[in-house]
Amino acid sequence: MKEKYSQAHVVSKTVSRDSSGIYIAKDYTDADNYFNNRLHCHNFWEFNFIISGEGLYTINNENVEIKRGMVYLMTPADFHACSLSGSESFVSYCLQFYPSQLDENVSSLLYSSPVPIVFQADEEKIGAFTETLDRLVAVFDEKGPFYELFARNSIENICILLAQEVNKIVRNSDVSSVVRNAVVFVKDHYREKITLHDAASNARLSDAYFSHIFSQVMGIGFTAYLKNFRMNAACELLNSTDLSVKEICFSCGFNDPNYFSDSFSKRFGISPRVYRGRFGKSRGDKEKKG
Repeated sequence: MKEKYSQAHVVSKTVSRDSSGIYIAKDYTDADNYFNNRLHCHNFWEFNFIISGEGLYTINNENVEIKRGMVYLMTPADFHACSLSGSESFVSYCLQFYPSQLDENVSSLLYSSPVPIVFQADEEKIGAFTETLDRLVAVFDEKGPFYELFARNSIENICILLAQEVNKIVRNSDVSSVVRNAVVFVKDHYREKITLHDAASNARLSDAYFSHIFSQVMGIGFTAYLKNFRMNAACELLNSTDLSVKEICFSCGFNDPNYFSDSFSKRFGISPRVYRGRFGKSRGDKEKKG
C-alpha cells in the first residue's frame, strides 16, 4: 500500500484530553479505525509500542512489520500508514506530544536518523516499556500534582532510550552517516535557499553520488525530501502562529507565494488558508492579509 504524498492527511492536534497537549493511553484498535490504510503525517511526535496485532506500517514508503514488541517513533517529518491484518486484536500504547515538549538535543539526534525509528524490543525491554507506560498512563489518568512534569520527564527518558537504539543502528554505517548529516543539514537550513548541490558539498561528495546515496537510503529524492520538510514546517506555522501565508511561505524557504500555495494544495488537497481555517488554532482575529 503506497498512497501519494499529495493525498496525505495532515493531523495538526494530538488527541489530548486536557490542556497538556500530551496523549497517553493503551489503545485497542480494529480495521475500521479512521487511520487504517490512510497515509498521514502530523505536527507532533507519536510513539507506539505494540502489545499484540499483525500488519504493516508504511513509513516514508518503507514497509515494516507490525508484531508484539515492535517500537515505532514517528517524527513530524514522517508520512505513515497502518495496515492491520489477521484476526489478533491490535493493542498498543500510544504516546503523542509536541516538539516543544522534547529536549532539543534529543530531538536533533532523533531527527537525524536516516531510517524510520523502528526496532524490535527483546523480552527485557518489553517488560521495561510496559512497566514505564503503565505507570505513565496511571499518573496521567489520576492527574495528581506535577503529572505534566512527570509525563514530560517520561517522554524524554523514552526518547533517550530510542536515540540510543538509533545510534546503534547507524554508528557503523558510512552511508547512513552521510544521509544522517544531510537530514540535519535540511533541518538547520531549510529556511534558506539550499539545493542538492549545497547538501552534496556539505557532505563533500559529488552531486550525483550524494543523490544516489540519499535516494537509496531514504526512498525519496533529496529535492522532494526538502520540499516535504518545508511543507511540514509550513503546516506547523499555519497551525500555531498568526503569520500570513506569504510570511510563512518565505519563512519555510519558498520564494514564490503562488508556487507555495499551488504546491501546498497539490500536496494536501486544500489551500494554506483553508488548512488554517480547518486545523489552525482558534482565534478571533482574521489572518493578516498576505
